[in-house]
Amino acid sequence: MLFVMKKKILILGIFACVVLVAILCGVGQVFLDQNDTDVMPIANNPDSLDTEKIYEVSGYYSTYDILMYPLDYDPNRDPYPATTTCSVFIVLDGAEQLTSDPVLVSNFDHYFKRVNSNGNIVFNVDPNDLPSVNKEALLESTVDFPIDLKIKMKTPLERDAYYCEGPVNLISVN
Repeated sequence: MLFVMKKKILILGIFACVVLVAILCGVGQVFLDQNDTDVMPIANNPDSLDTEKIYEVSGYYSTYDILMYPLDYDPNRDPYPATTTCSVFIVLDGAEQLTSDPVLVSNFDHYFKRVNSNGNIVFNVDPNDLPSVNKEALLESTVDFPIDLKIKMKTPLERDAYYCEGPVNLISVN
């Protein structure tokens, strides 16, 4: 009996270590393809970040689904896993502003390395940041009818750990 208990404790300890390593390595982000946003996962100095600088990028709105509980997902046990839909902006023009600024790179590099199958930068957005007229224009944008989107980087305190959290505040649509 004592041997069985020690064995169970050992197995639980090993499992906990594996889960911890998986979390630290970012294995938990599993993306499901939808609408040409097959997003591939990809030194922080917040004091030098200019959160008032406005950037303008051209592109379009899309969505993708992500597993809500990726670490314990087993397709045999759960063929219809719980997912959540995230909103993204796919950059067609203006990406160089986001990838060449050393301050942005040091604070947001991981956000701007996510690309779709065409190599376009993809980052999460919250359409509710915009007034209703601008929100409608964002939601109706497509690869054939892109929009110009004005954005500001979020401060470290504005960032969240939510699945769909993005690096920017949306300012307006032109």
